[in-house]
Amino acid sequence: MVIEICLCPCILVIVVYFRYLKIMIKKIHLLISGKVHGVFYRANAKRKAEELNLKGWVKNTPDNKVEIMAEGEEDKLREMIEWCYNISSAAVVSDIKTEWMEAEKKFDKFEIVV
Repeated sequence: MVIEICLCPCILVIVVYFRYLKIMIKKIHLLISGKVHGVFYRANAKRKAEELNLKGWVKNTPDNKVEIMAEGEEDKLREMIEWCYNISSAAVVSDIKTEWMEAEKKFDKFEIVV
């Protein structure tokens, strides 16, 4: 972060440049395998995603997996992935397939899709 300060008579102008503080907005697609149905995985994932200010959705798949599509700051998405492995003692995650993509910014909230 670079801060420039210009002192003028009775005026203080501060210009902040975020050239070096890049907040990268990305999108992830997760396919979570294991004991993830019937253990409130989606509800807890929604709560965590909202806490991290992520946008997107979570849903159960017909083959007993959970699928997540989320957009947000890259570090928050990485935190979400880590959290998905350790969600609760009731859920047992055996694998998470992760795909990173460019954000499309088409989500306005995080929701459970039925």
